[in-house]
Amino acid sequence: MCGLVGIAGNLLYHDEHALKRLLMNDFFRGEHSTGMAAVRMTGEVFTSKIAADPIQLFGLKSFYTALNGNASRAFLGHNRHATRGKVETVNAHPFTFGDITGMHNGTLDYKSFRRLQDELKEEFSVDSMAIIAGIDRLGIEKTISLCTEGKDSKEGAWAIVWYDAKDKSLNFLRNQHRPLWYCYEKDFKKMMWASEWWMMQAAINEAVNKYDLYTEKTKEGNVAFFSFKENVHYKYDLAKLCQGSDKRPK
Repeated sequence: MCGLVGIAGNLLYHDEHALKRLLMNDFFRGEHSTGMAAVRMTGEVFTSKIAADPIQLFGLKSFYTALNGNASRAFLGHNRHATRGKVETVNAHPFTFGDITGMHNGTLDYKSFRRLQDELKEEFSVDSMAIIAGIDRLGIEKTISLCTEGKDSKEGAWAIVWYDAKDKSLNFLRNQHRPLWYCYEKDFKKMMWASEWWMMQAAINEAVNKYDLYTEKTKEGNVAFFSFKENVHYKYDLAKLCQGSDKRPK
């Protein structure tokens, strides 16, 4: 079990504090490694990761180089619980291959992992690394098909978040085996996500500046946190997200 967190859109200085709180909350899902990626307005990506807890990550120079809310459009965070591969910084998320920088929560069936590596003609120390490489070289549809086909293979588990530098998009995909939640600010200029909704609520409660969340009325009352639908590829143009909208993004 690992955890995914992040913030994207019209980022400001106070979002740096929120990202740190999200990583701290997410530590309970992955105690072995911590990492993050920051996407600048130019599309450039800065990453920082370590085979240790969030506090150790916060002490790295690379982390504070990356953590710049006023110059960024997205912060992607990950806490790793190792299930395959050694606990070392190279195996910590995020991973970058070509135009893709991404992170994954879940585990592939061994035969699916083998099939993906055979298609990519490369050995990977962890299955998450193979998934991100697959998205870059094969595309998301082909990558997922390789992870699910075969009568002798069990469907793996995944919640995947990735940035595509080619079209400057932020992407999300999950199946039924891994959770992933999100929320928006009312003007839809900013979104936040986490593997568990309470992580966002806790980070918002402790935020330096107030987050005014979009809500929808349900039978249970006003709801601000929503689950990403299973097997649906969510794709956001980061420039458009920063501009906001008078309607909830489709």
